[in-house]
Order: sequence, then structure tokens, then C-alpha cells
Amino acid sequence: MKNLKISARLTLAFASVVLLLAGIVASSIWQFTAVRSSVDRLVDEDALKLRLAQEVLQMARGNGVHVLAAFVAEDEAVRAPHLAAVAQARQGIDEHLKRLDALVSEPGGRALLERFRSARTDWVQAFSAALALMKQGEMERGRRQFA
Repeated sequence: MKNLKISARLTLAFASVVLLLAGIVASSIWQFTAVRSSVDRLVDEDALKLRLAQEVLQMARGNGVHVLAAFVAEDEAVRAPHLAAVAQARQGIDEHLKRLDALVSEPGGRALLERFRSARTDWVQAFSAALALMKQGEMERGRRQFA
């Protein structure tokens, strides 16, 4: 190195700084790509899962209001629109759960989704049994069954 001219030494030093800088830039680009991938997943998948879950919750809450109104109503004409809204919400919840089922892949999320499905199955069975009693004219028994 001592035998090299000063210009050659300066050129080597400058080239090593440029190579070091190029390495830093390459590493930064690679890290940026990883961050972008995470952000894309967050925006595209996680936000969609959250929106679907929130819509299921909103439909379930609205469904609860219609179920209560249907069981309180004495007249079939008053009860019918509430039962139609319950059926529509049930279909909407089913569709959202199918979409969530395709999106949820992590074990914790799968377990939570299965717990929700199990609770919902119990609720739908209780509602269906009570509704069947009400349609047979046993209004009070149907209300007690569901309560």
C-alpha cells in the first residue's frame, strides 16, 4: 500500500466508501421491501378481517333487536318483518363467516372463529326451536324456551 501513489490510495479509499454506501442502500431497500410486505398484508388482509368481524357484530346486534321484537309481538303481521330481518341477517352473517374462514389462517384466529361458530350454532338452534313453538301457536312456551 505504501508503494501506491496518493491518487491511487485516495481512489481506493473513495471506492471503499462508495461500496460501503452501496451496501447500506441495498440493505435499506431489502428492509423497505419487508416493511412494505407487512404493510400490504396489514392493509389488504387484516383490515378486511377486522371489517368483516365488525359487520358480523353489527348484524348480530341488529338481529338481537329483531328477535326480541318478534318474540314480543302478538300479531303475525307485526312479527313477520322482524323474522324476515332475522333471516336476512342470518344469511349475511353466514356469508361473512365464509369469507372470514378463507382469510383466517393463524391458530389463535381459527380457534376464536370456531368458538364463535359454536356459540352461534347453539343460539340458532335455540332460536329455531322457540320459533317452531311460536309457529305452532305456543307463544308463551316459545318465549320461555328462548329466554
